[in-house]
Amino acid sequence: MGKRWLWLFIFGMAMGLLEAAVVVYLRQLYYPHGFDFPMTPIPVHILGIELCREIATIVMLLSLAWIAGYTTVQRLAWFLYSFAIWDLSYYLFLYVFLGWPSSLFTWDLLFLIPIAWTSPVLAPVLVSLTFILLAWGMLVVESAGTRTLPLLSWLLLVCGAVVLIFSFLYDYASFMLQYIRWSDFWNSAKTDMVMYYSTQYIPRSYNWFLFVIGELMLLGSLFVYRLCR
Repeated sequence: MGKRWLWLFIFGMAMGLLEAAVVVYLRQLYYPHGFDFPMTPIPVHILGIELCREIATIVMLLSLAWIAGYTTVQRLAWFLYSFAIWDLSYYLFLYVFLGWPSSLFTWDLLFLIPIAWTSPVLAPVLVSLTFILLAWGMLVVESAGTRTLPLLSWLLLVCGAVVLIFSFLYDYASFMLQYIRWSDFWNSAKTDMVMYYSTQYIPRSYNWFLFVIGELMLLGSLFVYRLCR
């Protein structure tokens, strides 16, 4: 088990470096004077490639977790752990390469699926630290003989993840919905309009209330799991 912790840490660090390198290239192309909002328009075919890259990243982490674990709980724990190391090392290497972010309250563009996720850097960093805690707690409890995650834990995990994702989508979505409808996001005929308003978006406020609720749900899932020992 100790070797898995080590090798997944090494993999996560290497993957974070790779991700940071790609972002350095993208920022050199589209943000030569440094990344900031509003977002720079990019060609649709490049956007499609970026979305595929994001999907491939998650598939890689899921595949690694499947190989590393032997049970559902182990695979979930290793996914959370590798995701966290990847995300934390990504920001570490961006800071090494670019001196960015200047602070934990610097706003970042996290993902683009299904729409833009935005938040201060502090939010994904805290989520990653929570993931490491969850992974450690799950593996400790499972090693004590409780190999099945109870239904309530699953519900809290899923609901917590959904609430956290919504907290990342909230500011961008609330801005965009002033001008367009949800259906316009996936309407190819409205692509130019969506892209135009996307380039007008400047983050206003992050919904920390939703963030705290999501975090408490994630931690609650571990608490419930420990009670089942």
